Amino acid sequence: MERYSIPTYQTEPLDRSRREIRLLHLHPRTTDHITATLSVADLESAAETYSCVSYVWGNPNETVAIEVDGHEMQITLNLFDFLHHIRDPNDILILWVDAICINQNDLEEKSHQVAMMGDIYFGCSVVHAWLGTPSSEMVLEINPFATFEHIADGKHWHDLPGVLEEGDDEGAPSDVFVDQMAAFHLIADSAWWTRSWTVQEIILPTSGILWYGSHSMTWDRFALVFERANAAYVHCCAQGTEATKHWGPKMDKFNRFMSSIAIIDKLRRYRQQTIEQVVDVLSSNEQPPSFHNILLSFSGRQCKDPRDKIFSVLGLAPARMFDAYTPNYQQPLTDCFTDVYRRMLEYDNDTSRVLLGRGFGPYNKGLPSWARDLSKQHDGQDWEETRARLSGLYDCSAGSSNTVTVKDGRELHTKARKADTIRVVGKPHRLQKSGVASQIIAMLQSYELASETLTYTEEAHLNKAFMRTICATITQDVEDSAQWRRCEDDDLPSPESWLSLLTGEGYTLPYTFTSAMLLATENRCLFITEAGNLGMCYPVTKPGDEVWALLGMNVPFVLRKASKGHQLESAYHLMGDCFLLDQMDGEIMQSGEETKSIVLV
Repeated sequence: MERYSIPTYQTEPLDRSRREIRLLHLHPRTTDHITATLSVADLESAAETYSCVSYVWGNPNETVAIEVDGHEMQITLNLFDFLHHIRDPNDILILWVDAICINQNDLEEKSHQVAMMGDIYFGCSVVHAWLGTPSSEMVLEINPFATFEHIADGKHWHDLPGVLEEGDDEGAPSDVFVDQMAAFHLIADSAWWTRSWTVQEIILPTSGILWYGSHSMTWDRFALVFERANAAYVHCCAQGTEATKHWGPKMDKFNRFMSSIAIIDKLRRYRQQTIEQVVDVLSSNEQPPSFHNILLSFSGRQCKDPRDKIFSVLGLAPARMFDAYTPNYQQPLTDCFTDVYRRMLEYDNDTSRVLLGRGFGPYNKGLPSWARDLSKQHDGQDWEETRARLSGLYDCSAGSSNTVTVKDGRELHTKARKADTIRVVGKPHRLQKSGVASQIIAMLQSYELASETLTYTEEAHLNKAFMRTICATITQDVEDSAQWRRCEDDDLPSPESWLSLLTGEGYTLPYTFTSAMLLATENRCLFITEAGNLGMCYPVTKPGDEVWALLGMNVPFVLRKASKGHQLESAYHLMGDCFLLDQMDGEIMQSGEETKSIVLV
């Protein structure tokens, strides 16, 4: 018999013409040996009668035997640990566990059940998220959730046990603080946070519990930690913690970890809002997260099969986007990714929510240039999301509308108008992880490129054009809760401060300008066009590429003529969106160029 299999799968198969699932009935804890039975149930009828389990499979070679329907079945050690901990002394627990409730050796059944996975988790009474258990030699003297419980209670950072104390060795942290942080890392470093499938598994259920060994914390209380640990709260505790050098780095780790939790909780709260709450959100001009952004936000998570980068979050997609769609583990990977991009484009015909950002081009083998390789991790997604959201500040195509169509599965047909041809491309700006000095050097290198390439009658004109380019003509309004808006000349650095920067005599620029500069230039390059215009593009851009306004889009795009051997004369590769100075508000549509039908391949 195949591994992870039992005769029940053959004697009681699921009816794939119906929405049937198997449920695991975990018997009470009478001995160390785990026993259970399986039953077949209609998904809708079974709603709220079962609990789901979210966990990491772990090493497939480390297995333990349990008894299911009177037969031995091998499961991974991590799942065994959870079942061992969760068993009730007296009552049967009804669970849905993918490794047992799905015949993992039957790809057709697996595809059938994966298509229902979102509804399975949405219909459960609670999800148990299993973060792990201490090794046999490890004794937990501190609750691993203690730091999170402390903050959730509204207590101060500097009141954490041992945070202001010194250890026996001069300059060393106290033993209490070391233990406190070791407990924190058991939660923050759990592999559960790195897996693709656990995203929708915690977002969709109405109730969730996080477990580490016998310790637990509800998701709602866990998510409350981020609200209590916001910038204002941290600031109020800054003076209390400045007496020790030990907490600073840990606070940074804590904040980064909780920021990643906030993304999940935002999606979770949005999914669980009432109709009235959704209307309130939409009326406030805050768009719900697009499925494309969800895919990219969790692209760094891991899964055994790259297709699961998509299948693992299907439950978070709009209902109609994947009508009549069944996950197919035998479908070629490139066909799978292309099909998903086609569905996203055709769902709401909003190309601005799908085609913005990095990762496009003819470099993804087997994929059209308008479909990203979703198996790759896309760093800097927070920058891309913000830029995509702020693209609404521009109106490159002058309010025009457009209907894109995908033909032959790979050709994206649209209408566009050419703006210019790129002459020179500078070096990419990678400022996010750089210090101030590196940021200034990168800026000066781009400025030198512009000054050497362009001819301006007055240096002041060049300075102004350059500053407007590297901030993409946006700024943060300090008088309006730091909201982003288009900038005016008065928002730019003064000539004196800019001159002091160029001469090396000063390094201070307004925060409202530097924040916009970081957003506009991160992982982008300065480019100069044949007509002498400045812009910012992605590093894949080359001289000779063209800037176009795609009808219906708020920002222009860099396109590259497809090879001469391509049968379509109007065929182009999509290289990514861009910023083109003084061409972001309909100017391209007012030029003498004609609107053309083009094909992105």
